Amino acid sequence: MKIRDAILVLLARQPSHGYQLKVDYERLTGSAPVNVGQIYTTLERLERDGLVSRDPAGNDRRVIYVLTGQGLKAALAWIEDTGTSGAQGRSAVAGKLLLAMAVPGVEIDRVIDVHRVALLDTVRATRRQARGTAGSAGPEGNLESRMIIEAEVAVIEAELRWLDLFEAELRSTRRRM
Repeated sequence: MKIRDAILVLLARQPSHGYQLKVDYERLTGSAPVNVGQIYTTLERLERDGLVSRDPAGNDRRVIYVLTGQGLKAALAWIEDTGTSGAQGRSAVAGKLLLAMAVPGVEIDRVIDVHRVALLDTVRATRRQARGTAGSAGPEGNLESRMIIEAEVAVIEAELRWLDLFEAELRSTRRRM
């Protein structure tokens, strides 16, 4: 997950200053600590690109950043982009959904469905690939190729189980409200 994308989604949740973005990013994504300077450098680039702006009503101590219309479009597009993967053993899908939960206008149930369909399609394609690998490698098959494919499927299946858990927790929370 790129810090740039996460910052856009965090700002879609609410305007914020750089240090709060750092804290929220680390908390919601489970990432290693990020240098606050990297956050501010990213904010400068986003401002240059017209995706964020400084809140003119902000005080002198902390600059508050807000999304522009173009920034909101980019944040929403990233939330539903099913082509990204996690880094360092972290789930990109989990990170996106946790970031997106409080974004106004995001239908979290629809986002869950979008990612579930993409993951299921990936499992099917990977299984087809596995059948092809097993059949073309002779009677014993190519163990390394099969095990790489099985590792990919295991990760995708874990993502699907997490989506089911997340969806169940959302339902439970909604019933209690």
